[in-house]
Amino acid sequence: MAKIFMRCSRPPCNVRYGVRVVADKTFIPLCRNARLRGPWRRFFPGLRSAILVALPPCHGCCLVKKVTTKRIYIPRDFIETLRTHVAGFSALSVPEQWGLARMLWEGSQKRRQHRTEHNALTFSAEELEGHFGRGKFAELFARISLFTRSAGWSKDSKTTRAYWFTSQAREALNAYRSVSTAALVDLLELKGDRMQMVKSLPHAISSTSTTGATCSTSDWAFAKETLKTIPINIEMLDKLRLWLQINVDDPSVEPSMKVYLTAYADMVTKLLRMSQTTVAGPGHLAQVYAIAPSGRLYARGVSLQNTPSLIKAAALHGMWEYDFANCHFSIVSQMSEKHGVSCPAIEHYMANKSAVRKEIADGAGITITQAKQCLLALLYGARTTAWSHGAIPSTIGVPAAETLYDLPTFRALIEDVDRARGAIVSGWPSTANGSLTNASGKAIPGAASVVRKLAHLVQGVEAAVLRAIVTRHADDIVLLQHDGFVSRRQLDCGELEEVVFRGVGYSLRLEEEQLELHPEPRALADRTKDEKAREVPPMLDFDSFDAD
Repeated sequence: MAKIFMRCSRPPCNVRYGVRVVADKTFIPLCRNARLRGPWRRFFPGLRSAILVALPPCHGCCLVKKVTTKRIYIPRDFIETLRTHVAGFSALSVPEQWGLARMLWEGSQKRRQHRTEHNALTFSAEELEGHFGRGKFAELFARISLFTRSAGWSKDSKTTRAYWFTSQAREALNAYRSVSTAALVDLLELKGDRMQMVKSLPHAISSTSTTGATCSTSDWAFAKETLKTIPINIEMLDKLRLWLQINVDDPSVEPSMKVYLTAYADMVTKLLRMSQTTVAGPGHLAQVYAIAPSGRLYARGVSLQNTPSLIKAAALHGMWEYDFANCHFSIVSQMSEKHGVSCPAIEHYMANKSAVRKEIADGAGITITQAKQCLLALLYGARTTAWSHGAIPSTIGVPAAETLYDLPTFRALIEDVDRARGAIVSGWPSTANGSLTNASGKAIPGAASVVRKLAHLVQGVEAAVLRAIVTRHADDIVLLQHDGFVSRRQLDCGELEEVVFRGVGYSLRLEEEQLELHPEPRALADRTKDEKAREVPPMLDFDSFDAD
């Protein structure tokens, strides 16, 4: 047994905390003010879980949380493919095999895109320590040739080390794309030092939050069963996979497009495999959502939540997708109005969305998609700076950013957002220590920045809106997105807008589209090029931004 003592250094606490380590569990205190979540990982890097307790009471600033390992599933045939095609992989311990397999399996996910390095992946040092133990990944990196990496993390751009697949990793992934997806496959999960077959699906809403803490799922109890699997159109997805593979193998396809198509082919292969499992059944994708501190739901593992629209259209062919028009700006505008501050520039943007985006795009010399994302970045606190590593300049370039900031329309929106943010945050009911509770009942500490507080409040409304709609149509909705959803059948937008207004108090307009994939080669080629042109760079991907 080992003990470590530390103090909460911020008033009014100044309480001495003890850390007690017994066997493979750590009992440590967590003071929300002191942010003591990190030290135990440095002292005990090999531990995969911990129970956090607060003793003695710390003037109400302590929370009791349980940190657990997230349940991650990988198909058995993916592990077998790596054992066959990666030199030295079979000789590794089971946890080491699992850690490397997970890195390769998650490589095609949008959340793994590096913020600044082209075609690179991101894995934090904390994640690697959790997978392999402190300092162990460096040894594996030298022994098993699966990744190359940058020299280190960047202090200037505030980004992690960048990773790229080696030729051996790419060969293994290519080999996996050739594996038949017709037969059902077992899903595996890591249990201690063994990989075990998954025999039953968990609830759709995880009791482990995005931060790893135990959280209540009572608000979503009605959807725990209905959302746990998504029906997938295997036929359409397989047609897309075949077309992608033909183009990946075509030597006449330009290299930049081939990289893009290869990433799509990897995503489609993994979706097909996860939709043909013994535990979820043929044509069904198991899905688990984790609740963020703001109340937002983030899909775990292979998911359609942030999948490119081309792949989503194939997987959910014939279903109906719904999005709230200008959701975040609309919420901010109505919040601001409730606090007595009008936002004429924001109102003009919402009434003339396409025209304003085009005006900004033409004025700054950027694409419509970039203009849209710059506006959303503005709402989420992106600085109007010429610093090359800033969210906007690093994506559209410093000259274009400087031009953008000088556009009258953009300047007017900057002023409206700043004025609205100040009015909303200062006027929102708060506790004695300054914490704010959003529409989903989630609190954010008073010490958080004004930008994060507004994002927390907006995302709380967004989550409450989604919950109100799913409550009404739990049997119809198959996929949750941050500001929208997908339904098996066409729904009445007017009725849903009324449900939202009565239940949450915000007037939001729904837009609908039937998801369709036209599998003809020419149509697929045109759509792929269009989607590539509209791709959102990671630095401007504020759609999946977590406020907390």
